[in-house]
Amino acid sequence: MRKALYGPKPAGTPALAVLAVLTAVAQTGPVALKSPGGAIEVSIAPVRGQSVQAVGGQLAYRVEFRGQPVIRWSNLGLVLESSPPLGGAVRIDSSQASSHDETWTPVAGKASPIRNHYNAVRVGALPLGFLGSGDYDAEIYADGPNAAAQPKDSVAGKRRVNARTVLKLRLAPGGGCAIRLVPVR
Repeated sequence: MRKALYGPKPAGTPALAVLAVLTAVAQTGPVALKSPGGAIEVSIAPVRGQSVQAVGGQLAYRVEFRGQPVIRWSNLGLVLESSPPLGGAVRIDSSQASSHDETWTPVAGKASPIRNHYNAVRVGALPLGFLGSGDYDAEIYADGPNAAAQPKDSVAGKRRVNARTVLKLRLAPGGGCAIRLVPVR
């Protein structure tokens, strides 16, 4: 069941932020994001040690400056009570690059104009294997169909999930999703 929510999403509930639209086809290489000038590059991939894996590695990132490593592959993850760590058996399903460039003038202050220029990437990972055994009710708060034009447009729904579940979500450009997982007793 889905219903439209208008106004802020519920606060104070534990949530897992979902980074991207989940699809069925896995990517084979790291997702790379470069700064607008190209000097800084951040990569995200599943790895084992320092080797990139197509499927089943630890979710990790690395940073390079002008082609030289600044941060070698370093693990990303999330530890939830009574569950294995999230990020240990992940595959990247999709990625979507975007760019933004705007200039604005502040109302007060000496810095004028201010430029906001960045590149972004949305990465889709398949992380529900961290749940372990048992079923969970997933309370899903996601972008509504008009969220790109109307930021308050969102939908809420509930779905029974387990470690084998694949969630497929449609997110607005620049949007997101929150999922609250509650064990079924």
